This record gives sequence, structure tokens and C-alpha cells, in this order.
Amino acid sequence: MPLTTSPSVIKRYLMIELRRLREAAGVGQAQVAAELDTSQARISAWESGGSLPRVTEIAPLMELYHRPELADEFRELVRQARTGPKVVELVGPGVPRDFSLYLGFESAASKITTWDALTIIGLLQSRPYATALVRGHQERWSETDIRPVVDLRMSRKSALDRDDPPEVLSLIDESVLHRQIGGPDVLADQLDHLLAAAARPNITIRVVPFNVGAHPGLHGPFILLEFGAQLPRYPGLLYTEDRIGGRYQDDPEIIAEYSNAAEYLTRLALPREGSITMIEGVRRELPT
Repeated sequence: MPLTTSPSVIKRYLMIELRRLREAAGVGQAQVAAELDTSQARISAWESGGSLPRVTEIAPLMELYHRPELADEFRELVRQARTGPKVVELVGPGVPRDFSLYLGFESAASKITTWDALTIIGLLQSRPYATALVRGHQERWSETDIRPVVDLRMSRKSALDRDDPPEVLSLIDESVLHRQIGGPDVLADQLDHLLAAAARPNITIRVVPFNVGAHPGLHGPFILLEFGAQLPRYPGLLYTEDRIGGRYQDDPEIIAEYSNAAEYLTRLALPREGSITMIEGVRRELPT
């Protein structure tokens, strides 16, 4: 799936990922600076969005972080961040390598707000549901093609298990609860999975019922990511996609427009307890 984004988003991804990789390797900024024969201020600037490493510094940096296999990808991202057009198209076959852009943002977000207009968000999908969804979306794919895509979706759940998990607000259209992706048994399993997720203190599920009529969510699904203290001056990130590809936006006016839509949908949605009651009611109509 092609993904489109801007150099500014890539820079923020690099900022988040370089810090995460360094901390995962247990290396301090001073040590990195000494190994690369540069100043600690430069390392700090890379991790705060003030500047970018040189392309020639990426390989030794990834070696130091024990992730040499990422060198080619990060070199290309640095080039795109420095010289790319306003919109950069990233293409990868099957499981797109560049979907790691979204995964990096998702794993670092302090709050994730989703409008699930058609299906359950990937972060909250069960494996059978995700498998049926990918199989239906890519009818010509073999099981060998499907498995890594589903594995990737399942790996995203690790963001929910970090020491400081993100706050998740999942706004779900009522129709999604009835859409039998994979048949009644798979949907039943997915609703059980959703109810279990809703029991987590950091996950709130709200259902927008049929009877609210027209609303701004009818334009399609979207995901809003916020980063809190990590990026105090960053407006956040919007992710939307269709069959052709995905798009990242970090324009403050666009973020504000979608944030207003999410707030409106939240006002229209059933309260948390009412949403759970509705999900349980739909679940009782399905196989046990």
C-alpha cells in the first residue's frame, strides 16, 4: 500500500525513533557523541527535532544501537526529510516497509483517537477478524501473503502494554458491530475481544448509534495521534487511508478540523457504559 506523508512528519518520526532506539540500546547521549566524534548537543538536537544526522552517520549510529538492518531505511528517510517534496510517496509491496512510519508514531503516542466507520481499528482487532478482513480486502493473496500483514497488526498491540500505555478513545459506528467480517463466529470473537479491551483503564469505547442521523464521521474513518509532553509544540498527527493508500497530515488547521469532528462524534456517542451494554447485546445474538 502506498503511503503519503510530508518531510515534517518524517522528521518527527526520526526524532522519536532515534531516541527510542538509543534508549533501547542502553546508550547515553554522551556516549553516542563520543563514538561519532561529535557533540552531545547534536545528538540532543536529533532527538528534539532541531536537526538531522548526516546520511554518512546513519550506519555507525545503527551499529551503536544494535540495529544495523535499519541503516538503509533510515538513510532514505533522512534524504527524504532533507530534500523531499511537500508530499512524499512511500511504496512497499505486500507488507509495506514504510508502514513502520505509522507504527513508530502509534507506539510513541500518548493518546490515540479513532473513528471506526467501517471496521474495528487494527489496534483492537482479534487475529481471526484481522485475517478475514485482509483476506476480503486482498482477494488474490495467498495465506502466505496474508500472514505477515496480520502478524504486523497483532504486533501493534504491544503499544497497549508499555509502562505508560496510550489513552485510547475508540469511536465506533453501530454498523461495525453488526458487519459480519469472517461470519458470525469471527464477529462474536471480535466483540469478545473488544469487551476485554474496554475493561482496560486506558481504553474507552463509545458507540455512535444509528439514530443520530447525519454526522461528520460519514466522510470516513480516521485516526488522530497526540504526543503530549514528548512533543509539546506538535499539533499531533492525522492518519487516513483508502484502498489506494494512506496519508499522514500534521497541518494544524487540518488537525483542528478532525479534532472538532472527533469531539462532535464523542458528544453523539452513547456513554461508556451504554456502549458496553450495546456491544454485549449484539454479542448475545451471535454464536457462543
